[in-house]
Amino acid sequence: MVWSDESGSGATEYYAERAIDAGFTAGLANSGWIVGTAHDFTGLADAQIYYYRVKARDAALNESVWSNVESSTQDATAP
Repeated sequence: MVWSDESGSGATEYYAERAIDAGFTAGLANSGWIVGTAHDFTGLADAQIYYYRVKARDAALNESVWSNVESSTQDATAP
């Protein structure tokens, strides 16, 4: 998962989540607070739809709202 750099708006860390439902109540995994703008979620199942979102925080630990939810279907088929 990759997202845009919001450091120009004061962001210093990001927190990404992945779930198997759009309400983020099942199959939840997260990146923890990280400095970078990308995180690799592992253990994804073939043909499963995953939902992703991210939020940011600044040096004073003020958190943003969650981003819009994006989704994708995992495809383990070789190219």
